[in-house]
Amino acid sequence: GERVRWMDAHGIRGQNLISGTGYTFMRGVEDARAQREAITAVNTWMTDRAAAYRGRLFPVASMSYHDVDWAVRELARMRERGSRAFLFNAEPPGDVPPTDPSWDRLWSAATDLGMMPIVHVGLSPARFHPAWARLRDPLAVRAIAVSQPTQAAQVLLTAMLLTGVFERHPTLTLLFAELGIDWVVALAQRLDGAIADESPIGGGYRLPLLPSEYVRRNVRVTPLPHAHESPLPTLGVLPEVPVFSSDMPHFESNPECVPHYEKLLAPLDAEARARGPV
Repeated sequence: GERVRWMDAHGIRGQNLISGTGYTFMRGVEDARAQREAITAVNTWMTDRAAAYRGRLFPVASMSYHDVDWAVRELARMRERGSRAFLFNAEPPGDVPPTDPSWDRLWSAATDLGMMPIVHVGLSPARFHPAWARLRDPLAVRAIAVSQPTQAAQVLLTAMLLTGVFERHPTLTLLFAELGIDWVVALAQRLDGAIADESPIGGGYRLPLLPSEYVRRNVRVTPLPHAHESPLPTLGVLPEVPVFSSDMPHFESNPECVPHYEKLLAPLDAEARARGPV
């Protein structure tokens, strides 16, 4: 009730709810059966707690991907309980790339159910040489640890764009949350260049759309409501991609998120504002 009252006071119609406990289970529990039981409990608890505000609060389903068929069943169960999105790992779950045809039944289930996979920063670990942990300055170690939050996410998106996942599932929408927004234009433009015939890796691309066109159609990215994460540069190149995010109640959120974006988007014309972060 307190969450919904805050939303009403700030003009927010709906909010996706992500469980840090759930995505910790997704990364930290190796036993498949134990992971499924723990995640089922988290999902059930969240949807029970939000049931009185169905249509306003949308618990994001945590998932186990050891068994894709189980994941499909859990998606259907959570959709019935009011969920519209589910968490997805930036690293290949179960060591099988999610671009493999064996994953197509998951993406088909997502589109059939009207559910959106979310890659959250908590499920997008960067990899660094372990010697960096030997730095004597703990501030430098911490800064390095969070310096490349999009590393795994960019690898995932590159693979999905170039292997035809979005061509096979044209209504699939993939959302990246809390990973910043300044990287997506650069990646889309880099991939458009990489598939050119004169490129060292080009010549084998056979999909009907450019990578950047799939990004515009199938990919959404949330900026945090702060000046250093302005969606304006992205809106100028990939206008469909930025989406609204308050990130409440995290410490890095902005309690005045709607006025923040209204002020930020004020220079745009009415049409551009209308298709901006919503």
